[in-house]
Amino acid sequence: MPEALASQIVKGGAAVLFLDLKQAKNDTLYLSVTSVGRAQDGQTERRSIRVFGPQIEALRDGLAAIMASDAYVTSNAPTAA
Repeated sequence: MPEALASQIVKGGAAVLFLDLKQAKNDTLYLSVTSVGRAQDGQTERRSIRVFGPQIEALRDGLAAIMASDAYVTSNAPTAA
């Protein structure tokens, strides 16, 4: 298994995301995203996806667009107390 070139752990709610930038044997960069949390039956559940090459930038741009959208901004706006 390739060693990570860069790693980040993101904690949110009951799940933890592990983000690892790795390099494949053919020198292609890829992003490994692993989510670890608890299933309804209490067992630890782990899911992973891998995003290769130019798709990494496309994923970043897509996330930025969603987070800048009115739907995201209004649903995460602070409420007046």
